[in-house]
Amino acid sequence: MNQFSKDEYAAEREKNQYFPFTSKLDWEMASFILRSDLSMADIDEYLNLKFVRCAELLPAPPQWKYQRVTTEFPMTNTLQIFYWDAIECLQSLLSHPLLAASFDFIPHKVYKSAECAV
Repeated sequence: MNQFSKDEYAAEREKNQYFPFTSKLDWEMASFILRSDLSMADIDEYLNLKFVRCAELLPAPPQWKYQRVTTEFPMTNTLQIFYWDAIECLQSLLSHPLLAASFDFIPHKVYKSAECAV
């Protein structure tokens, strides 16, 4: 495992655990295609379909990040915390085309009874 962590692409994998793919979705697609019985011509035909090319234009979801944590006490393994950046998550939600009509930023007064609404 130490040898795997110290190869020429270790720095890239720290930023993206699915390197050389851009995301988990790309990795899953490649894994599926490689395990299928499709010929190279069939794979090329699939990757050239219009919906596949359109999917590449969609904004990427927030990526997992991690931070190494040092402790006072020696540990055999490095402690890592995995998280999503809250700002990136909000940006992703607010810019999602299917959710655009779901947000309302205009304040509304909510009454407890119908008498106050008149």
